[in-house]
This record gives sequence, structure tokens and C-alpha cells, in this order.
Amino acid sequence: MEGFEAINSVLGPMSTSVSALKIFVKAVLAGEPWRFDPNASHRPWSESQYKLEEHNGGKKLCFGMMWSDGLVTPTPPIIRGMKIMKEKLEAQGHTGTSYSLCPS
Repeated sequence: MEGFEAINSVLGPMSTSVSALKIFVKAVLAGEPWRFDPNASHRPWSESQYKLEEHNGGKKLCFGMMWSDGLVTPTPPIIRGMKIMKEKLEAQGHTGTSYSLCPS
């Protein structure tokens, strides 16, 4: 990519499960993309980081959700997905803080 620094490489996987995303990320990182793309971070796969061990073992976390920035509001399907995610996190014992135009 030397000479093409203005062209960023991007991967945007979509999946119906976290386990499939984990497989995707592990496969990409196994290829050591930082050896071929100078803009790629040198971050090999870390199971302890995946399990959030440095954050109290991932037992109870706090998430911030921003429903709108006052300029752009997500579409109804995205807001529905965010509500589902918030409910699932809270069901697992995690807490959350909502920012901006939080739907009830």
C-alpha cells in the first residue's frame, strides 16, 4: 500500500452471533495484517482481552449508550436493536448510562 496512504483498509463483518465474529477477528489477526498494512495496529488475538479480564473479569460492566447526538438520530430498526442490546446487557447484570434523546 506504499504510496496509497489515503486509501484506508476497512473490514466490516456482519453476523448473527458473537461466536462467528470472534472466528472472523481471530482469522484476520492470524494473518498478521500489520505486516502488510502500515496503518493496521499490531494487536494479536488475546483471549484475556476478549474475556475482559482486566475489567473485573467481565463480571459487571457499565456501558454508555448515545441514542442521538442531537444532529443525527438512528433509524427505527437501529434504535430497536440498541434497545434489545440494552435489555440483554441489563439482564446479565451490567449497568448502563444513556445519553441524549433516550427513548423510554
